[in-house]
Amino acid sequence: SAEAVNPSYALACDGSIFAVSEAGAGSGVYSFGYDSFSKTAELHQTGADPCFIMVYEGKYLMTADYSGGSISVFPIADGTLAPLMEQLKFEGSGPVSNRQESSHIHQLKVLPGRQGYILASDLGADVIRLIKVSCDASGLTHANGIEMNHVCDIPCPPGSGPRHLVFSEDGQYAY
Repeated sequence: SAEAVNPSYALACDGSIFAVSEAGAGSGVYSFGYDSFSKTAELHQTGADPCFIMVYEGKYLMTADYSGGSISVFPIADGTLAPLMEQLKFEGSGPVSNRQESSHIHQLKVLPGRQGYILASDLGADVIRLIKVSCDASGLTHANGIEMNHVCDIPCPPGSGPRHLVFSEDGQYAY
């Protein structure tokens, strides 16, 4: 077994295991070797309470930071996480005061058929956020090699608190 503080979500990818630690101010992200479960990185640089992770283009780990209302990005090098390189923070609230007092990013999904775009479900603000992601492997265009820009919000019914998205097989519909 591998040690991590309140690992609420884990993902195996290319010989490594990545996990988030949903622990308030002490939240973070881990990487482990797949065969040995040895910890290769423990970084406490996410927004508060990350609850979802995804690997983007095989080079970046992105976290959906629930209480932090943010998306955090960490480079992956040889299966190990490097320090935080980008973070995009959101604001917003919804009509259900006990769970929508602020932005709560709950899940991230690549938008099918649209290179360079991701969707972020924001339970707290009743929106799906469209994010443009630009990567530059050389690091010459973007200081960190990656840049995220909030393009727009897709409204959801008031109080619905969107959490997860699933796309139809052809990518035409989101549910």
